[in-house]
Amino acid sequence: MIECRQPRTWGYIAAIAAALAPSSAIAQDLSQPSVLLRAVNQDVSGDVVRFVAANTQPAQLDAANFDVDITQTPNEIITRRCGSVRSEYYEEFLRLNGTHIAPDMPIGEEARTLYWPSCLYVRSSPAGVTTIVGKNDSADKVYTRLTGGHATRRELEEFFGAPATKLKQLQPGDMLAGGHLTAAVQVIPTTDVDEFRAKFKALVEADPKTKARTVEELVGEIVLPIEEDAQGGIASGKADCIPSGPPFDAVQVQAALAFSRKRQRALEIFPGQSNVIIVDNGFRGVALGNGESDPFIGSPFAKRFFQGDSASTIARKIIIGRPYWPILTNSSYASPAQGHGTHVAGLALGGPGFAEARRDSSYTDVWARLIVLNVSDGDRALASGTVETLRGYLGVPEDNRIVNMSISYDGNVSPDIATAFDGMFKFGTNTLFVVAAGNRSHSVSGDTYPAAMGALQKENVVTVAAIGGDGRLTPFSNFGPKTVDIAAPGCQLYSWLDSSPTQTPLSGTSQATPIVTFAASLIRSLAPKATPPILKTRLVISGDLMHPDDYGKTAYRVTLNIPKALYMFDDYVAIRGEQPRALLGRATRLTGVRCAADPPSVTRGVDAVWSLKRGGGGFWLFAGRNTGAEGKVEEPCVAADPKAGKLRFVSEYRLNGAELEVVSPPEEIELPLTDIAELIMRARIPD
Repeated sequence: MIECRQPRTWGYIAAIAAALAPSSAIAQDLSQPSVLLRAVNQDVSGDVVRFVAANTQPAQLDAANFDVDITQTPNEIITRRCGSVRSEYYEEFLRLNGTHIAPDMPIGEEARTLYWPSCLYVRSSPAGVTTIVGKNDSADKVYTRLTGGHATRRELEEFFGAPATKLKQLQPGDMLAGGHLTAAVQVIPTTDVDEFRAKFKALVEADPKTKARTVEELVGEIVLPIEEDAQGGIASGKADCIPSGPPFDAVQVQAALAFSRKRQRALEIFPGQSNVIIVDNGFRGVALGNGESDPFIGSPFAKRFFQGDSASTIARKIIIGRPYWPILTNSSYASPAQGHGTHVAGLALGGPGFAEARRDSSYTDVWARLIVLNVSDGDRALASGTVETLRGYLGVPEDNRIVNMSISYDGNVSPDIATAFDGMFKFGTNTLFVVAAGNRSHSVSGDTYPAAMGALQKENVVTVAAIGGDGRLTPFSNFGPKTVDIAAPGCQLYSWLDSSPTQTPLSGTSQATPIVTFAASLIRSLAPKATPPILKTRLVISGDLMHPDDYGKTAYRVTLNIPKALYMFDDYVAIRGEQPRALLGRATRLTGVRCAADPPSVTRGVDAVWSLKRGGGGFWLFAGRNTGAEGKVEEPCVAADPKAGKLRFVSEYRLNGAELEVVSPPEEIELPLTDIAELIMRARIPD
């Protein structure tokens, strides 16, 4: 039997947990059942807007986001919550709070006492709301995904701004822009639910221009390891993949991190920490009721990665119709399903191998603080209202967060789910979301969320596939040439299921994903001001080329390489030939580089190229370094014959395994591109 209970008398965890109950709980009577509503079009009548705002329980701002919210205006907060500002809503907001607040002035400390009515979510954009066309998609299916409704031929033409003949020619991977976006919202009526539904329906039907509806519950699940069978036990003992072994070389990662720490200090960049949020089914890595004042005694998890201020503690409960506490206990062993969140948390800290390497060295840095958001109490099925609740917690412009998500929704069953995640990712612009691709062996498109929003779709979402020990995509891993960013080891990775030191191997994209989260958190600790697009670009351009047979199964054709990612303050070049070597330094000139499809006059210099990679009989160009302030990486292209190209490079360090030797004095060399195995340019670090 699984028991979920509130921590009781164990110091900092109990105190902070009590303080961090979401403030919306202060305003809402959680004993009341909730209703999901969704607008379909933009022309929702004022009567409907006013009815929803006045007849549902309001919420207060989440206490963990006060530092962000007090700097924003009411219009900015309402836009985040509702997609747009309606006068009827603002009138109800003022009436509810009994005060006059200027809509365009920062709220300040008053944010702590204000109540915010519920609303229908509708967002529009002059440029349109862009989505990717998935396999078996039609214009009507895309319309349903964006709005939750169905449309006539004329309505489709107006919505997409294209003739029906063109809409009938849509192909998977096409980008399609719609007129607006709506999302399902969870509200708690202050009256009888059936009465509320009836009045809502009557008001909608009373206005011919208004399209809105109630929504069936959105059903999602944890992306469990493939070893877990339907009965919650080990299905076969081993996964159908070649074991990955350690997901990375811990000694090399430590050496690269130590080197970059020195470079960080030389560049006068202050070190930082990432708040790493694990969205999963709870955490069993501490022993409740063990008679000790410190529940981490005997745990394989280090206490210092969970301590901190109110925004970075393990013991944060989340309200999804009822409190979901992060710490779980059980009366027997934790199965792979029950201990999934704990297993993922261990890998997000580098796993047992990195923990052992830290113990064997003097490395004591705390680069990350874990926050556990329990959304299913050790089960496969997600709590009802998970996405709507997460949108409130995570869909805020808070800095320095990395969110690990091992959750999945079927877009065919829940057509409203895409817009729910879209709102979360749009407003969580300063958060990097690292998402499991899924374990169904199919291409990720409009039927798998949030995985379908990675790669080319969202600049702050990284979707992760799994590779085995042979470097190939595992048989179970999902893939996607427009939606999946990167692959990482995910076959039989060892971590912990509970507070005992026993390590268990599990397989899945939900094991590969926290390895990428770990890498991203190390990068951000080196460059605290690195934005999500910068982190995403760094992960991609430092990766190794996939096996040629897997080309085209991910957007960028790479697998994770953590040491290379950490050499972020220097340019990296690997030279092939009779004396292969790898150097760090400065690339000062690059000639003769272009995509094979480009005309000879269109070449890419050192300011435009992120990376060059040789493998699988080809030479691949990753460009985009000169695109905007962040230099977002473009899809790689096959480079033209490099025989005429050259690289001028100032060598400052020579890599010898995990060791780095200083080249003194620095040596300037000129290399033909035919000698280059790989070039990785340094990261762009904001001032």
